[in-house]
Amino acid sequence: MNLQQRSIHHPCSGRTASFLHSRAHVQPLAGHHSSVARKLPLLQQQQQQQQHQQRCGHLPRFVQQQQHDRDVQSAEADRTSSTGAKQSTNGAAAAASAAAAPASDGRWRLLSRSELAGGTLEVVAWEGERCLRIWLPPGYSYVDAQRSPYPVVYLNDGQNLFGDCPTLSGTSWNAADTAAHLIGTGKLPPFVIVGIDHAGPLRSYEYTPCTPGSGPGGFRSDAADWPGGGIHAYLDRLRDEVLPWVSANYPVSTDPQDRAFGGSSFGGIAALVAGMRGAEGCGFGALLVESPSLWIGDPEPETFLKEVLSYKGSWPQRLYLGMGGKEYSGTRGGQRAEHDANFPRYLKALYASLTQAGLGPSRLAWAFEPEHAHTESAWAGRFAAALQFVGGGWWQRWLQRYTNELFFTVPRKLQAGVPGQLLFFNRRNSHTLQGVRGGLKMIVGRNGWEHTQHLPMKFAGEVQRMELKEPQQLREQVLDEWRSEYKAVQEEQQRQQEQEFQRKMATERERLAAARAATAASAAAAAAAAAAAAAAAGTGTGAGVASGAGSVAQQEQQLQQWQAHLDDQERQWRQRPPLPPAVSPQIQSVLYQQPASCSIDDGSSDWLMVQLPPLTGDAYEVNFVFCDAAGTAYDNNDSNDFWLPVRQPEQLLPHTPGGGNSSSSRGSSISRPSRSSGTVAAVAAAFAGDACGWLTPGRGLEAYAEALDAATAAAARPAEEAIAAAAASCQYFFFSLPPVPVAGASTALYVNKARLCSGLQEASSLRLKVGFNRWQLLDQVECQPAGANRGGGPDWWRTTVTVPVDATQAHFVFSGDCYGEERWDNNGGIDFQLPLRSALAAAVAASAQSSLQAADATPAAATHNTASNGSSSSNGQQQHKQLLLQPGKPITKSPLDRATPAGFALREVESVQALEHAGGTLEILELKKRVDPASLDSSSSSNGSSGSYSRSSSNGSSSSKEATGKASNGTGKKSVIDSIWRSSMSSSSNNSSVGSWRKNGKPAATTSSSNSTTTTSSSSSSSKAEEDDLPEIDAAAAANSEKAKRQRWWDEKRLRVWLPPGFKPEDAPPGGWPALLMCDGQNMFEDWLSHQGVSWNLGVTAAELIASGAIPPCVCVAIDSAGPYRSYNYLPFPPGTGQGNFREDAARWPGGGADEFLGRVQHELLPMLQDRYNLSQDPSRLAFGGGSFAGVTALMAAMRLPHVFGNVLVESPSLWTGEGRFLEDLAAHSGRLPERLALGCGTREYSATREHERYDVDQMLLNQYHEASKLLQERGLRGPGRFMFWVDEGAGHHEGAWRWRLNGALRFLAQGWWDA
Repeated sequence: MNLQQRSIHHPCSGRTASFLHSRAHVQPLAGHHSSVARKLPLLQQQQQQQQHQQRCGHLPRFVQQQQHDRDVQSAEADRTSSTGAKQSTNGAAAAASAAAAPASDGRWRLLSRSELAGGTLEVVAWEGERCLRIWLPPGYSYVDAQRSPYPVVYLNDGQNLFGDCPTLSGTSWNAADTAAHLIGTGKLPPFVIVGIDHAGPLRSYEYTPCTPGSGPGGFRSDAADWPGGGIHAYLDRLRDEVLPWVSANYPVSTDPQDRAFGGSSFGGIAALVAGMRGAEGCGFGALLVESPSLWIGDPEPETFLKEVLSYKGSWPQRLYLGMGGKEYSGTRGGQRAEHDANFPRYLKALYASLTQAGLGPSRLAWAFEPEHAHTESAWAGRFAAALQFVGGGWWQRWLQRYTNELFFTVPRKLQAGVPGQLLFFNRRNSHTLQGVRGGLKMIVGRNGWEHTQHLPMKFAGEVQRMELKEPQQLREQVLDEWRSEYKAVQEEQQRQQEQEFQRKMATERERLAAARAATAASAAAAAAAAAAAAAAAGTGTGAGVASGAGSVAQQEQQLQQWQAHLDDQERQWRQRPPLPPAVSPQIQSVLYQQPASCSIDDGSSDWLMVQLPPLTGDAYEVNFVFCDAAGTAYDNNDSNDFWLPVRQPEQLLPHTPGGGNSSSSRGSSISRPSRSSGTVAAVAAAFAGDACGWLTPGRGLEAYAEALDAATAAAARPAEEAIAAAAASCQYFFFSLPPVPVAGASTALYVNKARLCSGLQEASSLRLKVGFNRWQLLDQVECQPAGANRGGGPDWWRTTVTVPVDATQAHFVFSGDCYGEERWDNNGGIDFQLPLRSALAAAVAASAQSSLQAADATPAAATHNTASNGSSSSNGQQQHKQLLLQPGKPITKSPLDRATPAGFALREVESVQALEHAGGTLEILELKKRVDPASLDSSSSSNGSSGSYSRSSSNGSSSSKEATGKASNGTGKKSVIDSIWRSSMSSSSNNSSVGSWRKNGKPAATTSSSNSTTTTSSSSSSSKAEEDDLPEIDAAAAANSEKAKRQRWWDEKRLRVWLPPGFKPEDAPPGGWPALLMCDGQNMFEDWLSHQGVSWNLGVTAAELIASGAIPPCVCVAIDSAGPYRSYNYLPFPPGTGQGNFREDAARWPGGGADEFLGRVQHELLPMLQDRYNLSQDPSRLAFGGGSFAGVTALMAAMRLPHVFGNVLVESPSLWTGEGRFLEDLAAHSGRLPERLALGCGTREYSATREHERYDVDQMLLNQYHEASKLLQERGLRGPGRFMFWVDEGAGHHEGAWRWRLNGALRFLAQGWWDA
């Protein structure tokens, strides 16, 4: 494919831009329609219009339809889509279905995985070229997510979210950076973002409920022919396909309160439709709507807006609206700015409608930026505040979970190398700081108070305060409109009140007038009465006339008061103040709701938070205490200090798709790097049985020289030929010529720059920094283009490196200049690697090309433990390997895939006997005879592992011995060659791959030709140089042989595995089954088999604790001891006789093999058990223990393997051995210790099992236990949560005592198994 420059038209803004398609996996038309592709033939337009009319005929107002009508529409949409997929002439729907048709073998396939903003971005195939782009936050833990699912935000237009390259405008939402900032500063808890790619040219069809039309006044005439109406089918697919798959594979929460959905432009329309679907919706509790294209509608513009404004149903719990002031002109050079006025009008109308629907400040937020345009950069600028609002309620789950806790961390388990880890402290639950007002401090250190810092703590409520600012000007405009509307209502009410008042006043005045008339009549009557009285003077009636006149006067007074009262009422009515501007009481009740809570603080200022200092890769624990600002009041866990373990992060390895046809519905195989031939492991597999018999006398140096010449010639192959060969096999990320570089020769390295990370794809130059033997030998070389860039295809660059003659492994990184700054790709911090061959190994491979090809043709499953095995670097980080990746899931590699160090061989089970025991099952595993590790090839695998294919070479090793035994003429020629073979091909046990060829500090190749041969035809023709070297090699072989003879006595032969009732490996809790591994397996379960007739009763105790709910279901493994060699396996030195020679019986017992025993447990037994029973690989869920000599072994495991076993059970350790040397070792220990350790002992450890009493010995042993307890606590095991020391009064040194204390020890050790 040639580099293409395309003119692309934005479907919502109409602007034109140039887009360079420079990556093969990027959709060429990422969300934007070509102006040519957008013009459909007339017939197709007519067919599409007919389909739209048919659909709209059923749904005149889609948001008010009944359930039946929605079903009809959904069925119609599905029918239309499926019809379009079958008939290529069926217009836009046909194009949509054709583009969206998923590949039969590519659905849900992981396409890429890369680091982004401290988190991880995974790109997963959905259908055709459409993808899901899933960003996982820093510290993401798949195991934690299974236990407590993450909140999630689903966003449309996934191409525009994370990278600038796939977008039209050249800028993305920067969604990952924004989310990482919110999480790292404590504004939001960790959450996942899922970007859903749009359908390219059919984007408008999927995101809108109707054809867009041209908008009011035809201002969007460019959209007149765009398709629409497929939104319900799209949302149905999200509900039925995408959401269930994402929830199952990452996993994320399915609770609507933890789910948000959003988009911009047409994607914002889709979000609004999702919010109005009610019961048919996708279960989103929040909507994020940016710049919705509310102008759409055909044939009438703004049809959708009217439907939204008339919608009377329910809305999600939270809804965010965002809009810019230059939505139209901002993408058109400022032209036709008059159309910008439409968009704030839309925003105000939508805000007013939602507020009237009851969405107050606790549920509705909106933003308006006058200078923002309709672009990704504008949406990126508002994204942080929008996320904080829609995700503000996520803190409530954390508050409910930790309201009674003193502190918690984000992420829930601290991880090394993860930025922005936080600790939240609840002052209310601190018994010493709850009354302290003001700020607090945290004093923190790591690994036993190294690098101590004083960190001020901030109030969580202040940090998490909502940053979103309402558009006050628009809000006032909306309020003015509401006031104007309410003023008209008030005026009408006032007019009615005026009429009512006047009516009442008229009635009152009429009554007053009637009263006045009555009073006047009374007065007239009184006057007549007075006249009559005067005429009748002297008759005695004058008093009655005077009384009537007084009554009339009183009535007149009352009438005057009444008149005054009426006048006063009318005056007050006329003088009343004008009505103040106000909104209706209903709206006012909504507006004055409590604002949305976006903080974990409940308003009491009790929650404080602090960002922890960066935890480097060597951090294994964090130590801390809390105090007030003055340093006078402390909470230090009752002088034990607080402590938290630090995990190594779950590895989500960088991943790009490989070639070939290896794919599945759940993952894809890694191809960084991958090779199809020429691996060292393939050579070993092909020739292990031949023991280099092809070497004829006198061919040693000649073959060596030929191998160097062949490697140099391969490195000089023409570039085009090399690239063509690579392209013919698969799409490599990088490869070398020769495929496995040879020490002492040149090698050519080719890298596909288009697949580099950190922006190096765009770099103008490329450099390779390479180091050999763990970066001891450094070199930096410039890379040059190896061929023309093929657009979105590979962009091959080449350089040549000379490999030092003593190099065994190469590490390298890439760098380059991009836009004025240097960028790096170091493979996610673990460097790239290449294995190297010695010249002898290369000669062997060249001589057996046909066998090599046969080995490379072996199916991957057959070479599972050979070339495809992983490796372990010096710092313990896992390296790349070929395996199937599942989206969202870490490289929790099968235990069998882990690298096995040189000297160890994975054990295999020969037979299994199952017995019922304690309600569960006791499986007795008989192990196959252990293969002599000295006979195994410990070369590097395809990715440089040390001894990575040692597990698959057992057959070859036995053949090698057989071949060695056939050496003729008594010279031991094949034995010599076999020794040289192993040492020259080893990358871990020797310092140099050519170390066996050295003589007097110089390579043997520099000696004279008469002395340089490595083999002889007979003893009489052997040279002096060979005679000098052969005895040393034979002595080493003899030592290995003698060790192998003894090895069979102390090797583990039998395991006893108790499985709880109903156990199934596949039903393991998140992270795998918890497990306890115990020594002295014969003494664990059955009394008749025990040393003293009483067992630990391990299965019964575990079953009782599980049944009572005291511990979670777990697996108990017991490793049988080695009988007479028990002390050898369990002690780091011979036991001796103890102080005062009180144990003379142990004087001749062996010791010194404890380290080897623990190594076999770690590398040979534990991986097999983890794979067989799905046991956890998390140290906090694994325990190791033992008693007596095995108690010493358990203490050694606590010091040497705390990264493997986070819990240790130590019963009555024999600290008297070696005259107390072990206490000296414990006192000198300054490193990591396990998360929990239980130490138990009795007060009669010696006397209780003997006929004679030795109180002095009992006291000496008890003093040793107390000394061990003191040393352990001084080294960090402090507090009741980490260390338990149980002194059992009167108890002795036997299984009965350990059985009695086992119940409490298991309860203590299993504390972390519930929520590890």
